[in-house]
Amino acid sequence: MGLIARVVLAVVVGVVVYLVCLLVGPLVADLKASFAVTVGDWLVTYAGVLGLLAALWYFFSGGGFSLPRLGPPPKQP
Repeated sequence: MGLIARVVLAVVVGVVVYLVCLLVGPLVADLKASFAVTVGDWLVTYAGVLGLLAALWYFFSGGGFSLPRLGPPPKQP
């Protein structure tokens, strides 16, 4: 995968993490338990930082999410 593709995908991952934090934070804060309110407010407050860290992690880890292979192993020549 090229450098430009990794940068674009890292930005997409960062934006998705940011938006999820902004969406989930208020939902968690509405639970009215003191711990949930603290976690929800923290998610909303630090959504940008978490998005940036997720984008950097995705870029420097080689950019890829892989699922374990199910089924028989491939045949060796």
